[in-house]
Amino acid sequence: MKKIKSITGYTSLIADDGTEFNPYKSSYREFNPAEELIKDITFTTEGEIETASGYRFDESGHLTEELHYLNDTEVAEKLTFKYTPDGELKETETTYSDGSKSIQTRIRHGHELFIKTFDEDNQSEGEEIQRFDSKGNLLERVVFDEDKTIQQKFVYEYDEKGLVKSITEFGEKETFIIKKNFVYNAAGDPVKELHYSERGTLVITIVSEYNDRGTLVLQRSGNSLLTQLSYNEKDQIVREETIDLSGDTVVAFKIHTYNENGLTEETISYDMGQAFQLEPGLYARSTSQRFKTSYSYEFYE
Repeated sequence: MKKIKSITGYTSLIADDGTEFNPYKSSYREFNPAEELIKDITFTTEGEIETASGYRFDESGHLTEELHYLNDTEVAEKLTFKYTPDGELKETETTYSDGSKSIQTRIRHGHELFIKTFDEDNQSEGEEIQRFDSKGNLLERVVFDEDKTIQQKFVYEYDEKGLVKSITEFGEKETFIIKKNFVYNAAGDPVKELHYSERGTLVITIVSEYNDRGTLVLQRSGNSLLTQLSYNEKDQIVREETIDLSGDTVVAFKIHTYNENGLTEETISYDMGQAFQLEPGLYARSTSQRFKTSYSYEFYE
């Protein structure tokens, strides 16, 4: 199949009777001949740019520049990336619309990686330290602010197969947040994620199930949400469905169809809307939405 040059999305809202209305161009993505994303734009229903980003790569496929736009022409921030001769990222420089800058350096010493961030006056904006074992597994990640106070900390444990056994998260000044334990099946797929409080109380269990091809087909988060996924014979997702278990209600779904080349042709989405509390004992829900997005493709010759 020819290489994709661009993908354009067109979205319409769908009324309760199935009528489509308010069609608009909702997205545009462009790729270079190396199949790297170089433009990514989303649009509002009024046709204005909602988000826009541009990307540039070197001959080795390393990302060298990333641009985020405020509108058609005005750049909100520009990121430039520098690499070591081995292709490892060593520096990221961010230039903002007001001319200020943020420079992040990455220096590896043995089993430790030091990520330091400075402003244009060489004043510290924070630091991150990552520690690894002899196999390259991440053991600890600590994030500091400009005053060297710990803001976040993550501690990782591994089983004999090298799979993550647990992740313990801490917040500011190493305040305990949560510990996550992971259980895997024989194929190495995570089948349970158990969250524990500081006192060791089980807070929530996330259960995942897979088909005989090792593809995720179900995920249940405690007794609140259930997500089910269905696939076609090519292992492409054809339906994603989220069910609120407390009321046995479908709160969201997506249905995908594909063309003869296996590319996404159309997606129909539904979101019931988020429930919120107006006042004690009185609840409401934001407006539900159902819409269809169709995709058109341009190819390189």
